[in-house]
Amino acid sequence: MSSSEKDQRLEALFSRWSEPVIPRDHMERWLDQFPDEDRAAALALLEKIELHSFSRLVRECRQLHAQLQERLSADGFDSRTFNDVDFSREFTCKSGDVISYIYRKANAIPSVDFKNFDLLLSRWADSPGGFCDRALVILDDYIGTGSQFIFQFLGRSRTDIQVLNSYRKVYLASIITHDNAFEKLALLQKGEYRRVLSIEEAQFPD
Repeated sequence: MSSSEKDQRLEALFSRWSEPVIPRDHMERWLDQFPDEDRAAALALLEKIELHSFSRLVRECRQLHAQLQERLSADGFDSRTFNDVDFSREFTCKSGDVISYIYRKANAIPSVDFKNFDLLLSRWADSPGGFCDRALVILDDYIGTGSQFIFQFLGRSRTDIQVLNSYRKVYLASIITHDNAFEKLALLQKGEYRRVLSIEEAQFPD
């Protein structure tokens, strides 16, 4: 086999196996729907979009998991077999379900370690002190302002907060977290609830 033949065949395999998530002709068709005078702005908009393909998500889940394992180990938890760690997410039937699945597969974590929050609520009701030596990891794919986590997940039910408080340590692990959310969550950790509310009101005035 000649070198040129090998290169051609490998290039054909690469093209067939590595098809872009969004083919170029699809992007061109999308761009062509705009009048000439608007295409520069539309293209600039496309350039601002950060695309997380499946393979990229797998890499990011592995990177996030490595960081989490370091924190778990530093805090005295089992970061290898997770015997004293529960994984969950905020809401069912949302993108958290997808990221939980990808995260679990990417890091070869047994499905038994993943529990929806309703199950944790039920177990806490049966044994309120049962989580006192355990860690809880709440997974999410994207946290923008932090409002959904703070005001819908934490604020919707006093029982949710009681369950979280029953764990020795709670970790919020997200693939992407906006600076706005970091600020609010840091204030929340310090118990500065009024400042969280003031930031929320400034961001979303009536």
